[in-house]
Amino acid sequence: MPLTITRLQAALSHCWPQLPPPELAHAAVRQLVLDSRHVQTGDVFVAVPGVSGDGRAHVAEALAAGALLVLYHLEPGEALPAAMLRQPVLGLPFLRQRLGELGRELYAVPDTQELIGVTGTNGKSSVTHYIAALSSALNCEAGLIGTLGVGRPGSLEDTGLTTPGPLSLQQALGGMAAAGIQRVAMEVSSHALEQGRIDACQITAAVFTNLSRDHLDYHGSMAAYAAAKARLFRRSELKLAVVNADDPLARLMLAGLAEGVRVLAVGDDSAATLRVLDCRPSRSGQLALVATPEGELALELPLMGRFNLDNVLLAIATLYGCGESLEALFAAAERL
Repeated sequence: MPLTITRLQAALSHCWPQLPPPELAHAAVRQLVLDSRHVQTGDVFVAVPGVSGDGRAHVAEALAAGALLVLYHLEPGEALPAAMLRQPVLGLPFLRQRLGELGRELYAVPDTQELIGVTGTNGKSSVTHYIAALSSALNCEAGLIGTLGVGRPGSLEDTGLTTPGPLSLQQALGGMAAAGIQRVAMEVSSHALEQGRIDACQITAAVFTNLSRDHLDYHGSMAAYAAAKARLFRRSELKLAVVNADDPLARLMLAGLAEGVRVLAVGDDSAATLRVLDCRPSRSGQLALVATPEGELALELPLMGRFNLDNVLLAIATLYGCGESLEALFAAAERL
């Protein structure tokens, strides 16, 4: 469905109750743009404050570049600057916080899409790739979002961010849904969690890889960094939590889970759902013996390194929790 000003107003009706003026109502919108340097004729410029700059300082540049309309973020009690009252600039309260839900509505992201969030210091890219690759091997159309890009494994488009901004993220999810992708594995950075980039997402499964010292310039302390990561596991819509049981902070991730969330764990810990009993090098990579809910299973993985085994097992545990067969997952992992 083409994007028009009327459709845009309908998606923001809770903070934009008045109908758009007749001369704009049915105007076609080329796209929504957050960076004034990328505005072209027919775009709507979304002027919101960001981490490294404030889009509201660049309204004049956006209008000069041909913006059809500017949506301007207002803080509580703030009014639109007088200089903008006679221009096609609309002040909307809490606009920045509503970008995700706006994108979800405009890009028709279905609630039926299975979205898996993966967080941790290391291993996010590998785990998301393995989830998508194993899903595809089991005839479930799958995609990924993360450092490697957005799309299907082997056909990724670079975004420049581990977790895209709220509008770009919803656009990516909507595009994948339109392309028939049923399951999406998404890297979730601590920055994205802190900045609310995924607030409008419906994440059904959360995965924790590990935590080590990183991003302390942003978070200030390891405690704050860990708390940011744990936010992924506090979501009310969550159905499944998968953790690396060997990481000391796995318990923090699981503390405060919503009632009814299923928990699966991977590692050497005796309580792990998938517990590594033995691991040794093989001619093609490594051979592992894993205790599972369905008995002991051998896994001949064509990848070197214990970290690769851990990441593959996290992906297997996640998909097992999503209803896939363990036997089929182990067989598919041997072809990675």
